[in-house]
Amino acid sequence: MAVIMFLILLTVVLLAVILNMDSRQVDRLHPTQKEVTGWNGSTSDSVSSTITTTSPRTPSTTPKPEPAVCTTTGCVRAANNIINALNTSVNPCEDFYEFACGSWNEEHPIPDDMSAFGTFSFVREQVRQQLRVLLEQEVTSQSTSINMARIAYKTCMNKTQLEELGTSLLFETLSDLGYWPLLQSTWQREKFDLTDLMGIARRDYGAESFFQIYIYADAKNTSRNTLFVDQTSLSLGRGARDYYLNTTMFANHMIAYRKYFHEIVKILQEDANIDPNNSTAEASIDAVIAFEKKLAEIVVPEDERRNSTRLYNKRVIGDLYEYMDDVDWVAYFRRVAPAEMVDMFNNDTEIIVAEIDFLRKTSALIKETDTEILVNYIVWRVVQASVRLLDERFENIKQVLPLAAGAVYVQAHFNSEDKREALEMIEKLREAFSDLVTHNDWMDESTKNTAIEKANSMINNIGYPNITNDIAKLDEQYKELVILPTDTYYSLMKKAVVWMQKKEFRKLLKPFDRHEFDVSPAVVNAFYSPEKNAISSQYDKDGNLHNWWSGRSLEAFDERRRCIVEQYGNYTVPKTTYKVNGKLTQGENIADNGGVKEALKFWCGQKKEAAAMQQVTTDEHSPEVFRVTGVLSNLQEFADAFSCPPGSALNPKHRCVVW
Repeated sequence: MAVIMFLILLTVVLLAVILNMDSRQVDRLHPTQKEVTGWNGSTSDSVSSTITTTSPRTPSTTPKPEPAVCTTTGCVRAANNIINALNTSVNPCEDFYEFACGSWNEEHPIPDDMSAFGTFSFVREQVRQQLRVLLEQEVTSQSTSINMARIAYKTCMNKTQLEELGTSLLFETLSDLGYWPLLQSTWQREKFDLTDLMGIARRDYGAESFFQIYIYADAKNTSRNTLFVDQTSLSLGRGARDYYLNTTMFANHMIAYRKYFHEIVKILQEDANIDPNNSTAEASIDAVIAFEKKLAEIVVPEDERRNSTRLYNKRVIGDLYEYMDDVDWVAYFRRVAPAEMVDMFNNDTEIIVAEIDFLRKTSALIKETDTEILVNYIVWRVVQASVRLLDERFENIKQVLPLAAGAVYVQAHFNSEDKREALEMIEKLREAFSDLVTHNDWMDESTKNTAIEKANSMINNIGYPNITNDIAKLDEQYKELVILPTDTYYSLMKKAVVWMQKKEFRKLLKPFDRHEFDVSPAVVNAFYSPEKNAISSQYDKDGNLHNWWSGRSLEAFDERRRCIVEQYGNYTVPKTTYKVNGKLTQGENIADNGGVKEALKFWCGQKKEAAAMQQVTTDEHSPEVFRVTGVLSNLQEFADAFSCPPGSALNPKHRCVVW
């Protein structure tokens, strides 16, 4: 029985780490990320975001029947993988992560070209190779969109053409924008129009600068789509604020970033026959980075953006002039929107503004900054986006033609039986969760009933959307995108970006679709959206932002939440001297602790120091080791199964037990 319990507890960690809660990044599908996966809504997250308790549960003394032993090929293979991953020289009561994954990590060193490597890496690479083979096939499909996906793939992999074109197409981009003062000493300041430049950058290249806009569900009325205005991301990505501000931790990152900036400018100078010795580019680069640091100081940290109610500020476009009068907002939206929609945007058009104070502070920063620096910064954001197209070509195909690329993969590697079994598993998890709710001792009956109703209403987008097997509907999705064999990769991507911008704005003309898959099913991960899946403690069963908790239950939850924040905030990230951000990671940690009671999974992997440092500041997930040991230290059943003595690392005196 102990051996069986051991195998169960090993595999328990697997789905626990993938079950998510109330996060605003990575596994939660942010509206601007356009990423979805095979699971657009992790299974038991529906309300696992809502529960936690601080006192250890008394172990049951009721004898349980011996579970049936699975001897199928899949079970034997899984058992073999588990056994081969173990490091049995380690005491599981002190370091279960090393006990469970030590040999796996030893036998799978991180490749030189990767910053982290884990079990997901295998699956992702397998899917990449399978999709690559399918896209390389010399076949003609009945679906025009699938044919376009194959054309796009072949074009993006045409290295000869890319080398011949060099940076010529990038110079076309600079010409569209009015060139780049950083490269052009004859730039005419008096012709600069901030609104016009920002509009072109967003519409034609998908590049944001001082704020970001997107179309998504109205969080308080998920039957409709609406227009959001939010704070900008930074050049180094969402959540990268600390890169600019924490000079102790990320000094080398900023040195590398400046070198990257310099090398791109140097290449463009060489291709434009600009003598670098007669250029002021170095001073301009430093000025742009200094400006970005000031912008980073204004950006609200992600761990302070967890309150969805605070981020929901319904306004009209006319109000934006009060917050940031440097932009002609009506003109900007009309510049970015499809031609047939421009009349929809006026001073009375309803919007939702997430960070009003950010807009005010950014407006003040714009006013005190030299115009040339502003232009150099905006164009740099476009150049970065354009260079990224060349660096991430294969991944871009899945983003540009997500459903088409996904359809190719689904038709070859999925079947309806797999999806049916996944749905059956989810229903069992839903039942298990409802049982946990029923028997917890800190929620009142009204909140329990609402939680169960919410769990039963959760929408599950599993594996792939039905449209991937419907050629007519699939092609309808891409009817306005025309990709030809004569297109260069760069021009193809520009077409696609413009098409995606129009597609996004046209969502304003339609109801919000809670069943929609936003990108390719050929992505390995789990994602969710509170508005789509009705997940998270702040949203009701219909995905609307609404408090459904009684005062007493909410207070009890908050007490348990603080326990989790404190527990994980005391963990030191492996290979660094930095602590886990318990506040940033609380949502995923609560979900891990809840998921471990419902699901089974197995998780191994490791990170280089740079990746570990990046995770501690930008990722809402705790490092893998704490997603295992943190959860199991809160699990009395683990201590019982392994006979861990009281006071050992995984049988502590005080616990923050989820459910």
